[in-house]
Amino acid sequence: MRKNRYMAIVAFFGSIILLTFLMWPDVKNVTIIDGSNISTVKTTLNDVKSLLQKQGIAIAEQDKVEPGLDVLLASKMEIEILRAKDISIIADNKTTIIKTTSNVTGAVLQEAGIVLGELDRATPGVTDPCNDVIKIVRVKKSEINEEKKIAYPVEQVYDNNLYKGEQRVLEKGSAGIERYTYEVVFEDDKEVERTLLDKKIVKEPIKQVLAIGTLQIASRGGSPISFKQVIDMKASGYTHTGRRTYTDIWPAVGIVAVDPSVIPLGSRLYIDGYGYATAMDIGGGIKGNRIDLFFDTRKEALSWGLRSVKVFVLE
Repeated sequence: MRKNRYMAIVAFFGSIILLTFLMWPDVKNVTIIDGSNISTVKTTLNDVKSLLQKQGIAIAEQDKVEPGLDVLLASKMEIEILRAKDISIIADNKTTIIKTTSNVTGAVLQEAGIVLGELDRATPGVTDPCNDVIKIVRVKKSEINEEKKIAYPVEQVYDNNLYKGEQRVLEKGSAGIERYTYEVVFEDDKEVERTLLDKKIVKEPIKQVLAIGTLQIASRGGSPISFKQVIDMKASGYTHTGRRTYTDIWPAVGIVAVDPSVIPLGSRLYIDGYGYATAMDIGGGIKGNRIDLFFDTRKEALSWGLRSVKVFVLE
């Protein structure tokens, strides 16, 4: 009878001890790593999220916690917080900002949904750690054809029936065409390199045959005129203006205005329909194969008008 009572007492106190053990709080040592901040805490809480909240550690949406927030705590556990940072991606003429915990260029680009083409280039490289800025250069190669004219050759033949300085086209020439094929490299749509791959003539040039005058004596009014060259020109007329000529002489019949780059001032001339003359003046509108002839009266100048003439530059 006493033995049964003893066994009952032992069983009673054993139950109390077991219940007390089961109800005793489970204290865990946990290390929290938040960048350069490392702390070890004792806690009876059950999961990572509860512990971080208890410690007043805020977790942004893009931050990562390893292990996850829902993981149960265990003694000697390490919790690492990876803080997201802003990374600017410059690509396709715009800047995209992404907040991420990734620190490798390729992973950041994947998160941003930016795909690199086969030739595209990223700085830093896709397998390199990235800084706050990633720059993408879009690279493409294209074959481009360009056509260039080939100047036609000119064959000159001398003709004693033409005055010296006169020319006549006997056979009209035409330019040839040469096609160049290039491989062109573009970076962000700007050409940076060009390599010649091929060139070929797709049209041969056709030579031009030009008759060159050699005759240096002309007959005017039954008298021979010896000259250095003849120039086909447009001739107009002018009269007294009350001003001296460019060479500081008063104008008179036989004084004409020229473009000095075509006919030097002081040159002796013979002009069909006008006669002998001397180039002693210039004019603002007298450029190229233009000549202005002096007449004593406005009526004579107007009557002359504008006409084509042969101008002989005398010996």
